[in-house]
Amino acid sequence: MAISKKKRRSIEYQGMRFLWWVKDDFDGNGNMLSVHMASEDKKFIVEHFLVKLNPAESYLTIVGHYFPGLDKMTGNSIRIVCPDFRSAMVDNVVTPKTIRSILEWCFQLDKEIVLCDR
Repeated sequence: MAISKKKRRSIEYQGMRFLWWVKDDFDGNGNMLSVHMASEDKKFIVEHFLVKLNPAESYLTIVGHYFPGLDKMTGNSIRIVCPDFRSAMVDNVVTPKTIRSILEWCFQLDKEIVLCDR
């Protein structure tokens, strides 16, 4: 089953099409405003909170079964430490530039993957 395109935007990166959307979300730790990105085949699905109480504790949640540089063997989501992507926002708005910055980091092959302990 494909991902619904309703209220979703698309972006092409490295020859692949991704859908992305922003939600007012709360994770129980004071974090809100999450951005979700998914490849059309749903293998790559990630979520990142752009607005958070402590920007130093930035993490990305991997939901899909594929993430570059990581052998994901479980069906559970995994949280990894990531940079703070708020600098890629324009006037505190998520734009395609923001999404491209996150995708560039995700697909960077030489990044260090550190699991969050949350």
